[in-house]
Amino acid sequence: MPNSRLGPDDWCEAALVAVAKGGLDAIAVEPLARQLGVSKGSFYWHFKNRDALVAATAKRWERIRTEEVIAGVAAISDPRERLRVLFNGAFGRRPDAGRIEAAFVSSRESSAVGPVLRRVTKRRVAFIAEAFHELGFNDAESRCRATVAYGAYVGLFVMRHTNPAAVPARTGSVEAFVTDLTNLLTNR
Repeated sequence: MPNSRLGPDDWCEAALVAVAKGGLDAIAVEPLARQLGVSKGSFYWHFKNRDALVAATAKRWERIRTEEVIAGVAAISDPRERLRVLFNGAFGRRPDAGRIEAAFVSSRESSAVGPVLRRVTKRRVAFIAEAFHELGFNDAESRCRATVAYGAYVGLFVMRHTNPAAVPARTGSVEAFVTDLTNLLTNR
């Protein structure tokens, strides 16, 4: 009988930690089972195979890092403030969030990750574009500004992952970066 306290979300969360440390290849059943203090039987109680865990992990990432984040800022009525809060949260996240983003971007060809990554990218860019549209930019301008903002987000995490020395230290720079990015993209 599997550990009754351990559910699929626990496995997915452990897999996200593994992805942050070693990319998609770091999702391996035996090391995760050891980390969680359970047998492999617990894994097979919840998942058919590793691919099923990878798919569930990508969907969990989508839910907690996209849908829940959007839900958390959507109620902010001022679109400029909504963008500022969104950007502060996105750029100021724990470093492991950036490693997860970079790992999923580099795994875009995976049949489990690719469709989720495309959905996440589309959803995030559309949400950001809505705010620019509310600020008075036309559809093309809104989409372009949202793409630049999202590109800065992904690009910064990839840079932190591939060449951390090229990115300014996090202390104090995140707020300044977000202020500059928000001003750059929201001013005409």
